[in-house]
Amino acid sequence: MKRTPLLLAAVALLSAVLLGVLSSAARPKTGFADAEAHIVLRRVGHAVLRSVGDSSSPLPPVEQPEGGNYVISFPRSFSFSPDSLVAVINRHLAAGLPGSDYIVNVIERPGEQVVFGYSVLHRQKDSPVPCLGRVQPERSYSISIRFREPSFQSAGFIGALAAGGLSIALLVAGLRRSRPALPSGPREEPPEVAPEESPAAHAGIPLGRYLFVPAQQCLLFAGQRIALTGKESALLHLFAAQPNHILDRAQLQKIWEDEGVIVGRSLDVFVSRLRRKLEQDPALSIVNIHGKGYKLEIVASPSTNASA
Repeated sequence: MKRTPLLLAAVALLSAVLLGVLSSAARPKTGFADAEAHIVLRRVGHAVLRSVGDSSSPLPPVEQPEGGNYVISFPRSFSFSPDSLVAVINRHLAAGLPGSDYIVNVIERPGEQVVFGYSVLHRQKDSPVPCLGRVQPERSYSISIRFREPSFQSAGFIGALAAGGLSIALLVAGLRRSRPALPSGPREEPPEVAPEESPAAHAGIPLGRYLFVPAQQCLLFAGQRIALTGKESALLHLFAAQPNHILDRAQLQKIWEDEGVIVGRSLDVFVSRLRRKLEQDPALSIVNIHGKGYKLEIVASPSTNASA
């Protein structure tokens, strides 16, 4: 199955997305964003009037002589403290247009002279504000606020770059996979070697006619392999270590210690399972010693040989 057409289609789609995001990131703020800015700036204007003691004068519409620049005019003259003005403007812009970078200039009319100004740039830790503490005389003022133009360091542009990078990566991967393989000489396969079972793999403990192999958790009997569970193997290993000796219940229940809780009947259940798996040799039996525990009895016989 050829993958090149599919990869080319993916590259074309991601390229279209990249171009769309780039074009939208490069467009100036219009429409909804401007309407939102006008609303926030009217709140700023009303807050400034209230801060100078005017709660009744109507506020003229916010002017926008050019993109990114807004002018708030006031209906009457007033005096202001730069400290108070900065606090009012910054509070409302932070609430209405969070994260924005802007420059504020207070302009005296007529004459269009800038009498006070400052900037808020989030990339700078400190934005010094000049002339704080100096009360400005009563004059006719307007406030100009210029926002930073949309830059290519935006989330949209970063996303577009990521999409473009993915497109290139997919194209390169597709070209590499579609490249025909170079002819090579006949390849010699290594000769197959039949696996040999290590003698240690069957090293076990003779139990009557059985061979118990703890490492493999199994019993071998006349060529038959009888699988044991982990608990059965652990329990039988305790019996095989001390055949014909009584092992008390507490000693045998140690194999359940890693589980935290020991169920009284668990030992009896596993002993019953081991009995069924050892029943082919009548010389073996796990005997219940009442009130004490269990014992693995092995009846020795000169003719008994452990076999696998």
